[in-house]
Amino acid sequence: SFAYSLTTQGVTSTLGLISFKDVTVDANPIVNFGLTADVNKFKNDVAGLTAGGGGDLPESALEALQEALKLPFTAGAAKYVVLITDVEAKNKGDESDGALVINDVINQLIAAGVTVFSVIPETGPLSADAQKELGPIATSTGGSILNINGDFGTNLLSIATKISAAQRKSRKSKTE
Repeated sequence: SFAYSLTTQGVTSTLGLISFKDVTVDANPIVNFGLTADVNKFKNDVAGLTAGGGGDLPESALEALQEALKLPFTAGAAKYVVLITDVEAKNKGDESDGALVINDVINQLIAAGVTVFSVIPETGPLSADAQKELGPIATSTGGSILNINGDFGTNLLSIATKISAAQRKSRKSKTE
């Protein structure tokens, strides 16, 4: 799993989980599970998630990213967010019920020093909007885009490896 892979690669991590649906349709659309250093708790929280709800398209990924910015990250720690969704975000200007603007959220993430990995569709009927809206969040923050329709486990291990490599590079530069 992703969390165990971080540990085996020597990454010291505190993990957080934010689930999201649609703020205009669902009760409790954004759930913040908080931060934990307990890999088993994180794994159980993830295992307890179910796909469903959300009403119409798009969903509230931008609100979830803003919620992630509220997590009490350790000062000076590298901050990573893995955004996993199969549809585009409610973007003010594109959707009548969108409350947030993607570029504003990108600027908030950059200011907070957060790197985002977007796991989104690369092909299929929903891919164009997801790529247009959520791809730039990843690329603008120094993260990358991965295909949700690909090998999901391999994608998560790839993200863990990238985070591990970044931490090794950071540690090395601090000792030089």
